[in-house]
Amino acid sequence: MAAKNGAVIAVVAPRPSKRGNFLAMEDNSQNKNRRSSFRGLGGKPFITIEYCPKCGWMLRASYMAQELLTTFTDDIKAVLLQPSEINGRYTIRINDLEIFDRKRAGRFPEIKELKQLVRDVVNPGKSLGHSDKKD
Repeated sequence: MAAKNGAVIAVVAPRPSKRGNFLAMEDNSQNKNRRSSFRGLGGKPFITIEYCPKCGWMLRASYMAQELLTTFTDDIKAVLLQPSEINGRYTIRINDLEIFDRKRAGRFPEIKELKQLVRDVVNPGKSLGHSDKKD
């Protein structure tokens, strides 16, 4: 679905290939500069939220997509909502870089935490205002 200005609001993505995310720009085993993987996308990454539809997590995924699109309007190309075929899955990736996995963390990310994780990859110098870490 696209907004009037042409920005992608949310897209249901096809299932990833066996190689990994269909938007993968670099191999996970390579330890390259993360921003370099975005060159093929005009410097802007795709964020993929893979969620379990059987668990009823689509609303949570769409809320997080909306928050990310609002906060990172100029920093990201799109947020993709991808229904998972694996029960209980809720992962968030920036291109092929997984930044959050619900099963590993044992919980869902707080929106403040998610914005910090995304910011640290797509635009480390960006201020998140009240969502910034308190030192």
